Amino acid sequence: MWLPMKLFGIAPFKAALDEKILLTRYFYEEIQKISGMEVGPFPELSVALFRFRPKSGDINEANERLVNHIHQDGRVFLSSTRIKEEVWIRVACLCFRTHKKTIDLALAVIGEFVRAQ
Repeated sequence: MWLPMKLFGIAPFKAALDEKILLTRYFYEEIQKISGMEVGPFPELSVALFRFRPKSGDINEANERLVNHIHQDGRVFLSSTRIKEEVWIRVACLCFRTHKKTIDLALAVIGEFVRAQ
């Protein structure tokens, strides 16, 4: 890290981090527009939590199917976790290749799954 900071200064690193935080907050706002989505706390950094609440059936099972759908689709990668026995899905905007079009694609993949339910 020393050499890139010495060559380019801190501004590009700050801009990259700011972009990832803004992308995470953009995702947080947009995922709530998809029917049946529940979000976790407002993202302070670059990770946001959400889960799908289907009209019927087991919520955890539905979210495991959603994660599998995302992984099988293969265009984006999101991970899951369990919090107090509830399955939640995480978006982490950290990669330098992640930009708004990537977040929009993730939202589209999630939307495809929800519409098929």
